[in-house]
Amino acid sequence: MAQSNATLAVSEADNGRSIQILRGERVLLVLHSTYWQLEGSGAPSILAAEGTPLIEAHRKECVPGGGCGTITQSFVGVAAGQAAITAERKVCGEALLCPPERRLFKVIVDVRDK
Repeated sequence: MAQSNATLAVSEADNGRSIQILRGERVLLVLHSTYWQLEGSGAPSILAAEGTPLIEAHRKECVPGGGCGTITQSFVGVAAGQAAITAERKVCGEALLCPPERRLFKVIVDVRDK
């Protein structure tokens, strides 16, 4: 269980996992492609997005059309319950469709009372 005021970082490696946080704690989502379309929290009354997603292109490390960069979004647990953080992408590079197993991102967040 996370400590009070903790932030739990999640990324593509956590796809399909369930995680637990306490009310008031944060989840920091970092997806490593600018092609991801962040759908956000499926239950904003339980897990609320903080601000808007930050999209950063990493041009020095990338060929044109590679989608190199990150999408970062912070969420905070505001009430007890479960919420899913989801994102979707169709392409994994310029003119390169993603295989089905790399198109969806989903993490279930179980927010518990303190």
